[in-house]
Amino acid sequence: ALQALAQLNDEFVFQQSGYLAERLSAEAADPNERARRAFLLCLNRQPGERERERFVRFAEAQGWPAACRVLFNTN
Repeated sequence: ALQALAQLNDEFVFQQSGYLAERLSAEAADPNERARRAFLLCLNRQPGERERERFVRFAEAQGWPAACRVLFNTN
């Protein structure tokens, strides 16, 4: 639990999640495609339908960098 908390609040992770969000924005305008691309880049798999819907909802509410931090923290 401490490792996850440290990773979520680490400046390096904030910076990298911002870079990933910028890349996703440049590669895909459609939020659903951004989500698919994010999962492929971070987890090497496509998201399930429900997983993608929830991820897009979170990203649109909290921002794409925050959503990218969530993916980084799934390890």
